[in-house]
Amino acid sequence: MDDKAVFYQPAMREFYSGMEEFISRRPKIQKVVEENAALFKGLDMDEADRQSMFTDWLIFDFRRKSGRQSILEDFLEKGDLSAEQKGLYHGFLNGVFSIFEVKAVRIGKQLLLHDLLTGIEYSVFDTQASAWLAKGQCAILRVLLFQDFFILTGKSYSFPPAATAMLKLAGNVKPETSTKTGPSPNLTILDVIKLIAEAGGTKKITADQHFIKLGLEAGAKRGDILQTIQEARQSFSAKGSHTQAFAGLVKKILLRPQHDEIFSRLQAAFIELWNSWVEESAGHVAKGPVEVSLIRICMSYVMQKVKPEDFPNLAEAEAEANRLQKMWFSEPKTEFGGKTPLKAILEEREQLGNPERRVGFSVNLTPLEPGAEIEAKAEKLFYLGLEHLQNGKPQKAAEVFLEYLELAPWNHVVWHNLAIAHLLLMDVKQAIPCLEKALELKPDYKLAQKNLRLARNASFKEIEKMAKEYKVVLRHAGKRGTSLLS
Repeated sequence: MDDKAVFYQPAMREFYSGMEEFISRRPKIQKVVEENAALFKGLDMDEADRQSMFTDWLIFDFRRKSGRQSILEDFLEKGDLSAEQKGLYHGFLNGVFSIFEVKAVRIGKQLLLHDLLTGIEYSVFDTQASAWLAKGQCAILRVLLFQDFFILTGKSYSFPPAATAMLKLAGNVKPETSTKTGPSPNLTILDVIKLIAEAGGTKKITADQHFIKLGLEAGAKRGDILQTIQEARQSFSAKGSHTQAFAGLVKKILLRPQHDEIFSRLQAAFIELWNSWVEESAGHVAKGPVEVSLIRICMSYVMQKVKPEDFPNLAEAEAEANRLQKMWFSEPKTEFGGKTPLKAILEEREQLGNPERRVGFSVNLTPLEPGAEIEAKAEKLFYLGLEHLQNGKPQKAAEVFLEYLELAPWNHVVWHNLAIAHLLLMDVKQAIPCLEKALELKPDYKLAQKNLRLARNASFKEIEKMAKEYKVVLRHAGKRGTSLLS
């Protein structure tokens, strides 16, 4: 172990030093630092620990828009790194940020950690956290693969022993699709801030701040998010449904299939926002921490078990959701020593002087269409761009394709089409980066490979000839389309 510590600690210092220099040279990332640092000010930590947690989030988790690269990925692509450093840091992309239960400790040397969100165990070499974490304790940690063994990095946060039962219960509610590879599901730095705040009684990020933050991460515009909050608030005041406003926002967010996790967190944040208004309303009796946590855990359990598409209609799906929540609240839980969540909540209510005996939440399932409005707008732009190309208007085509890429920058076909527009304008310098981007998104894209070779090597006359040939090809191509998510 001592040999490993001597080996990895200098390498990690070098990594963070390199990242710090890389970030300092990028004004856009500096703007991110300024915009997001405020989210961490409510944490009851000293400044050094708070800065460590923020830096850890910035490097490993932050993405400027849904689907964009993390700063670590930018560093691997654009940083001045040796082949050895790239190989080492690439392993950090598969780091695990989660809530762990400590199963065994070798003080100052090693930890055996059980990931509560995936059930996977990690043997981690460590000199610091292993000196103060105890067996049976739960903590938020980031585990990194350092060549052929695991280490810890960033700021660790341990929970008091009283929180262990609740955390284990929450850990048992996890997606059935969890695998033994990749990061733990459904845990972000914002979740951590809330967990720490609830455990320690500190000031926490507000429900509207949380919803706005996740909405921006999902790719929504701030104005659309604020409008959704306003519409939802009006619906709440009129005792209406909470689902319509959220459904309207979802239509404006183009979520790719692999971003289901982002969507789930955004939906949960919206429900939390709605519930915060309930708690502020006149006559409301405040819920205790046990009830708040158990309802949140039960909601996660029901949402994972009930998929509306598996039922003939929404009414049947809602009926099943209500059946499952009643069952969950009435089943004894080993984490509570055989006590049911219902009994735990009623006992807490009695201590708080809350006479209400009903326990549960209402289930209202509304069909959501992620990106429906953007899909429709992008499709129109795609065909309009092709039409401009076919009609000999490459400048207008380029403008339209750029507008499309503002909505969905991952479509390799549109990047290629934009390159063609530039070639028709005899602008090779603009065409080459577009073709390179198309190949970055789809490395086996044969047409882009061919055209990139031509653009790099062809003479002015050859480019002119190719432009004329493309006019012929387009004239005979018709309106062959492409999926927005292709």
